[in-house]
Amino acid sequence: MSKTLKSILYPLMLLSGTVLALQCILLFNTVGPVTLKGIGTISKGTILLILIEVVLLCIALIFFAVLSFRPGFVLDPDKRVSPLLILLVIGSLCCIEGIASINLSTTIISGINNSFMILIGIQLFCLGIISISSFIAAKDHSYLIKNVPNSCVLMFFILLIPAAFLID
Repeated sequence: MSKTLKSILYPLMLLSGTVLALQCILLFNTVGPVTLKGIGTISKGTILLILIEVVLLCIALIFFAVLSFRPGFVLDPDKRVSPLLILLVIGSLCCIEGIASINLSTTIISGINNSFMILIGIQLFCLGIISISSFIAAKDHSYLIKNVPNSCVLMFFILLIPAAFLID
């Protein structure tokens, strides 16, 4: 990965992951039950579990970003899974959850503001795109399984994204 791209992606990933995690932590005390059109009411405990999951995703993304972008980091070709590949998986999950939350924001009746749900979804999606682009921009790609090119793995995760639209 070029130094310019690395100097842009790395701070952007750390900053956006930290901001999103802090926003979700601040929501812990203010969230209540959410009523969705066609689904019903989602309890406060379920919403808290979703927030905890987003915070853990952000922490994992920050950890693996620090691990893969640290100076002197060299991928061992014998290792099956590298931190960059884990960034791809976490980024794909963030993209899917972001699209799903944007999609579900149109059905909210009460409990949380629509624009706030859309904002969180956009942030999750952008964080996922940044993470995926760091995997794409890396020169040394690892292989998930021997003799399977990275483009196949990337296409698998990209093809998961339309499934997020089926949640509604």
